[in-house]
Amino acid sequence: MSTVRLLSLPLLLILSLSACVLSDEDELHAELSDDALAEDGKADHLTVPFRELDDAQGLGDRGEVETRVVLTSRAAYASYFGHAAPAGLDFSREWVFFYSAGIRSTGGYEATVASISLSRSGKTLYVATHLRSPGAGCAVTFALSKPHAIVAFRRPSTRPTAARASHSDETRECDRCDGLSASDCESTVGCEMVADGCNPPPINPDTGLPYPCDPVLVCRAKTAGREGDRCGSRGLVPCAEELFCQFPESSACGETDRAGTCAVAPQACIEIYQPVCGCDGQTYSNACQASSSEASVRHTGACP
Repeated sequence: MSTVRLLSLPLLLILSLSACVLSDEDELHAELSDDALAEDGKADHLTVPFRELDDAQGLGDRGEVETRVVLTSRAAYASYFGHAAPAGLDFSREWVFFYSAGIRSTGGYEATVASISLSRSGKTLYVATHLRSPGAGCAVTFALSKPHAIVAFRRPSTRPTAARASHSDETRECDRCDGLSASDCESTVGCEMVADGCNPPPINPDTGLPYPCDPVLVCRAKTAGREGDRCGSRGLVPCAEELFCQFPESSACGETDRAGTCAVAPQACIEIYQPVCGCDGQTYSNACQASSSEASVRHTGACP
């Protein structure tokens, strides 16, 4: 599920309006705030390319509340984050946009910058942010997190005088199996490890062809029980179409909520007469004959 909200926002510049050329000594940054108002008109925007920026020194105390900031100089970056900008960032060519969703009580959130664009006049900067939140069934880390995104984008040739932002929210739908490790997956009822694509295989130098694909295994909810899986009780998925749920006699055909086991119906049985009463109310000549009809045994002896 996704929702979108529009924020009409001014570009807050710590800069004399007469300045045309910016130097790295200018502490210039722009902050987008929800309490600003501007006309919500549509424009023919020019897309601005951007790239993700990795700052290994972290955010410090920035971004503890929902934040959108444009940093236009190296001095502004250092002033805002409390440390120097990453090496290779040239503010004569690029500016920085920082988005934080604020502090969240768990992990599992993903904050991204969806797009950056300019009006045809170059006077208005448009940014779109997106927050993907974990749904009720998603596996998360139980620790405070600060989902955020930092991107470097091409410096506009004309300095914008205003900025507008749109934001969309999405709730990730998943189940209790999503994200579990292999050991936890195997021990969790209703979960199984399945192949989900593969790692790019290396090339065989002798043939010039790639080696067989090395599958990537992930934990997913079972949609059907396999042979030997438990079945017929609360929280368990039904058996696959070619299997049936075979209950032990002690389970009273599943009425005690004791689980059965997904099994293959036998194709042939020994001709021996040891009558049993099936869970379907039919009498069979022996337990194997009952299983071949995909019926569990309610009790030994003919049905009343």
